[in-house]
Amino acid sequence: MQGDLTTMLQNLISGIGKGRGNKGIVLIWHVAMWSIWLARNELIFSNKKQNVDELVEGIKRRSPEWLLKRKDGIPSLLYE
Repeated sequence: MQGDLTTMLQNLISGIGKGRGNKGIVLIWHVAMWSIWLARNELIFSNKKQNVDELVEGIKRRSPEWLLKRKDGIPSLLYE
């Protein structure tokens, strides 16, 4: 793929179309980039390797947490 991460995100959003779902995609994108950054830091500073499954599980776990932190008053449905 060509381009930087911002271009990739814009292409992803434009491929899906306009609507309320884009905010969710952007949130997941940010969580994914943050998770990759954390995995990179763990590898560099602690020599701990993370496989793809662990990375994806981290993204799944962090996404609802970030959403709940953005919106006060939403009950936690993490068990679902």
